[in-house]
Amino acid sequence: MIRDAVRLGQWESEQTHRTLLPFLREELEEYAEAIDEWEANELGAEDQLKLELSDLLLQVLFHAQVAQNRGSFNIYDVAQAFVDKMRSRQPYLFDGSVGVVPVDEQKRLWQEGKEQEKVEQQERTSELQRNFSGGGGAAELEE
Repeated sequence: MIRDAVRLGQWESEQTHRTLLPFLREELEEYAEAIDEWEANELGAEDQLKLELSDLLLQVLFHAQVAQNRGSFNIYDVAQAFVDKMRSRQPYLFDGSVGVVPVDEQKRLWQEGKEQEKVEQQERTSELQRNFSGGGGAAELEE
């Protein structure tokens, strides 16, 4: 549906991550307000939570489509990145664990996973820089 919206709608086709950012912020704020209403037991708050979550989902889908249109990644890549992150930060969800994991252990695993991801990202960036500057760079692309 988003692909068609971008293909058929002039406004949608002109959007970038930057131009969509105010809408993402607005939807996030509206979701935060819906949580406040829900916590106050306001009538209709459950429906409002659902609607605001759907608006946030629209933003995720829209940003993924923008990225796909520029040849970078798509919604399936985003979903895989989520699974990879959970595998790194919450390994007990994937290792067959059956008991409840204490909060302290969850926090430790989350932090360790986050730190490991940062190291891996730095290694990937360094590798790209080495490949680009040392033999796989712009000079070879021009030939």
